Amino acid sequence: TKNYRTGIEFDDPGALAQTYAYYDPIWALPEAGKIYWEAQGSSLRDDPSPAAKPMSA
Repeated sequence: TKNYRTGIEFDDPGALAQTYAYYDPIWALPEAGKIYWEAQGSSLRDDPSPAAKPMSA
């Protein structure tokens, strides 16, 4: 879902309740970024809620 409406959705009462797919554009990253996220991928699949963990300093 999203918390805003675009101009073409202004009159659509269901626009804010609709589910939208989002895909990260990994292909657009430089090689170092692709390598980093490839390494992170398995740990993110093992724990689907990494945002719930406190960040270390």
